[in-house]
Amino acid sequence: MLMVQQRADNKRIFGGWVGLKAFNIGTYARNPARYVTDHVTDGALIRGKSWMFRISPTSNKIEFAEKYRSSNYVYQRSDYMMTWGAGHDYVCNNNGHAYSNFDYGYKSPHPYGSGASQSWLNGGYQYNCKNDAIEIYHTEG
Repeated sequence: MLMVQQRADNKRIFGGWVGLKAFNIGTYARNPARYVTDHVTDGALIRGKSWMFRISPTSNKIEFAEKYRSSNYVYQRSDYMMTWGAGHDYVCNNNGHAYSNFDYGYKSPHPYGSGASQSWLNGGYQYNCKNDAIEIYHTEG
């Protein structure tokens, strides 16, 4: 599954990928052997990975935050859209409340709970995501 999002107010583009073969509402995707498929990066086979990304506002280059803790890749329930990471590294719920607090489950360049980790992905800790452009792609196999 791939999610791509553009924040309406500051135009930041970010998202994430996890190799889900199945995903049930109301459950965490925890088991990389069951949910995450192999992929190739720079010619090397990588197993059991999930990542988030952003387009850097200063360099316009894609920067990645890879999953580095073993539990809870993503979560979804009826009142949430996608939630990434056990510590809710990123969430946008159905009423428009979004927040980002990186480096709990997905590795950012900043320590967990710092202002820099809270703004790394999309430019701020909390905001209203109701007007964001969000695309989610599910694949089979």
